Amino acid sequence: MFMDLDNTKLKTESQHQAALIKWFWNTYKEHRGLLYHNFNNPRNKIQGAQLVAMGLIKGNPDLTLAVSKKGFGALYLELKKPGEKPRAEQVKQMDRLKNAGNLVEWADNAEDAARIIYNYLL
Repeated sequence: MFMDLDNTKLKTESQHQAALIKWFWNTYKEHRGLLYHNFNNPRNKIQGAQLVAMGLIKGNPDLTLAVSKKGFGALYLELKKPGEKPRAEQVKQMDRLKNAGNLVEWADNAEDAARIIYNYLL
């Protein structure tokens, strides 16, 4: 296994994302603080309206790795629960980010997401 973890024990998207963040923190000490979560799930309509007014973009990928590599400005990574795929509004935003010169990927488990980051930083 790439990350030395049992993906079958991780059921939710948040569990996969937390495992990925922990792996990254321990593996890439020189890039700590450069892989971060993009908050995009408001708790209610009022908070949603406030966040949109402050610049929230619906459909933005879950994670940004703010490191320029291989001609890309950054890596954006959408994590899904195992077996799920990005929603239409997420695909639309991912295409915008690609067209702006970023690498944009998605994965439905922590191990595949770690492999994407590893290959990006290689």
